[in-house]
Amino acid sequence: MDGDVADIKELVSIAEKNDCALLIDDAHATGILGKNGSGSLEHFGIKGKDVMVLATGGKALGVSGAFFCCSGLVRNYLINKCRGFIYSTGTLPSIPAGLITSINIVKKEVWRRKKLKELSEYFWKKLRELGLNTSNAPSHILPLIIGDAKKTIEISKKLYEQGIFVRAIRPPTVPENSSRIRFCVTAEHSYEDIEWVINILRKNLNNIL
Repeated sequence: MDGDVADIKELVSIAEKNDCALLIDDAHATGILGKNGSGSLEHFGIKGKDVMVLATGGKALGVSGAFFCCSGLVRNYLINKCRGFIYSTGTLPSIPAGLITSINIVKKEVWRRKKLKELSEYFWKKLRELGLNTSNAPSHILPLIIGDAKKTIEISKKLYEQGIFVRAIRPPTVPENSSRIRFCVTAEHSYEDIEWVINILRKNLNNIL
């Protein structure tokens, strides 16, 4: 919810020390983090570890569905024991074909991730300059912590009326008294877009702070 990056190296170390399996939900890292956009493991330079990764195709990859990266043993277990897999209609061939195409684009068009990183850092810096309560480090997911759920909904509606579509995230999705507006930056945005949003936020500071 806050766009923070987990310390995967530490988690891998803990799992190994305690002989535990490690499953990473890499939804927001797939297509974003790592030299080739492969996600958290590549970002932290982790290789040759028996770590399971759940990735989504519906965010950075722009398709739908999800995929699970694991050992052959775990794969065979899931094929035979996973109720959601057994009692569901098979995935359309167009979905994995679209995912493969998206992954190839992610690997090839590095400029998208570079631009996204620069825009995210710029937006985060501007939010901090306004004195707004956001995350401790820049990311393409930037929360604006409001606290009160009712106030968060009101701010979301007010921003929508001015052309900014942002969701009001509130309990039970987040803990009580930590409701927030959640901004998501994309490579299709521009610095002009960021400035436009910042100016609107600046005009509504009395309602936000």
